[in-house]
Amino acid sequence: MDRRQLLSAALTSAGLAAIGGPRSTAQSAAPNLPGSIWDVRQFGAKGDSTTLDTATLQAAIDACAQAGGGFVFFPKGTYLSGSLILKNNVTLYLAPEATLLGSPDGADYPAHPYIARDRDTGGYEVEALIYAEGASNIGIEGPGIIDGNGKTFPKRKVTNPEVSVGKRPRLLYWRNCHNVRIRDVTLRNSSCWTAHFVLCDKLVLQGIAVFSDLFINQDGIDIDSCQNTVVSDCFVDTVDDAIVIKSSHPQPTKNLTITNCVLTTQCGAIKFGSQSVGGFNNISISNCAIYEAGMGGVKIEAVDGGDLEDIAISNLVMHNVAAPISILLGNRAEHAGFPDLTLPRPISRLRNIVITGIRATVADEGDKWRRGATCLIAGIPGHPIQGLTISDVSITYPGGATPAEADRLDIPEHENEYPDNTMFGVLPAYAFYLRHVRGISLNNVRIELATPDPRSALIAEDVEDLELTGFRAAGSGDHPLIRLRNTQGALLQGCRALDPCNIFLQVDGNSSDIALLANDLRKVKTITQSGDGFTGKIAQSGNLTAS
Repeated sequence: MDRRQLLSAALTSAGLAAIGGPRSTAQSAAPNLPGSIWDVRQFGAKGDSTTLDTATLQAAIDACAQAGGGFVFFPKGTYLSGSLILKNNVTLYLAPEATLLGSPDGADYPAHPYIARDRDTGGYEVEALIYAEGASNIGIEGPGIIDGNGKTFPKRKVTNPEVSVGKRPRLLYWRNCHNVRIRDVTLRNSSCWTAHFVLCDKLVLQGIAVFSDLFINQDGIDIDSCQNTVVSDCFVDTVDDAIVIKSSHPQPTKNLTITNCVLTTQCGAIKFGSQSVGGFNNISISNCAIYEAGMGGVKIEAVDGGDLEDIAISNLVMHNVAAPISILLGNRAEHAGFPDLTLPRPISRLRNIVITGIRATVADEGDKWRRGATCLIAGIPGHPIQGLTISDVSITYPGGATPAEADRLDIPEHENEYPDNTMFGVLPAYAFYLRHVRGISLNNVRIELATPDPRSALIAEDVEDLELTGFRAAGSGDHPLIRLRNTQGALLQGCRALDPCNIFLQVDGNSSDIALLANDLRKVKTITQSGDGFTGKIAQSGNLTAS
């Protein structure tokens, strides 16, 4: 029995009749897919871009599921549709020149439960072009396009993003699904987050392209409280964050790999959070190219009580980005509306992160870009970030800060605010600003400047167990290349200034156990300087000096 006979038999068993006679090859020829194929045109779908095909497309999905599953095939054409519900064992296959186009009418998108926002109001709902809840063995494949028609929906208000502006459907919203695979398809023009996966298990996204460049709140891919996930070989171009790792629910996002992706965005390229109720663990990110990321390369944030630990990031190249790396611990205490969660939320633990093999250039956009351009690693008082290793890193910064920016002290904490690498303004260190950290190693890190900058290359404040090995940085002006404030247990070994430098190291305040070993200080006028009441000793051995 050939595929057409299988289709006719399946239609008959489902109580449906085949519509029309044989199709032309251009319209109906399906690829050699394993299993049954259900052609949407056989169910009456017109694919003419003006007829609303929602009912016929859903009929094809339902019949496929009732018959045990297979592929719902979209031949060449543009299929205008409202919300579709994907069912068990169904994979949508979009042929070349096939487009699933979202209806511009919000009434075509019924609301589905999301999560409670607070204990009093009970929560809000979500709309999506393709929705799935509790389904297994589902997916989307093929070289075709899913287009959300997002320009027809209202924009999110920047001044007050909590104010409702009408329906803004996601492109995909799949929740509590198991064994999910999306391959090769193009996702574009969502009016909200493009592909949002919540509480899913065994999720594979491979070779997809995402284009969402209409307005804010348009993330590319959101992995939210999911486990056992692979994202590979994807291209993402968005206004909002490109790939976002969230845990909006008490369950952590864990066992996740992101690899071989190309990302560009006006916001962050790869972001953990900000929703971090359940936490994150056992995550690997590797071999990605990032460019034109206006609000940062890799952003790691834990602010809602869930722990973030055991993260490995390697082999990333970044061109024209803001801060290549930012790691923030906060105490926003957001509970996301789950009534069984303890309030106030505990402070997260952020620990055990390895970052290696980073090459980045920070874009030169003047004052605007310097706000958030520094690699910021900040815990909160009494709750340090712990166990962080950064190795084999090369970053070029544009420079050009002002003396007033270099003189800044007493940076505010902002631990209860929405976390972002821009939240402290222009920092007094141009490359790394470390605060409230315990157990951090920077190995083989090279920092260069395109133009002079009066700021220090690195500032550490309230840091314990700091190791700088092979740290090389450009410096200029009267500020020290490296500045330690209230730092206990710091070893600087094999470090050097790349340019002539007035002061190599300044130690301030309640600092102790500072050692310099085998550093190349031949371009330095003054090796160490004390400030802010520091009266201790700095151990030195084997340093090369100009004299």
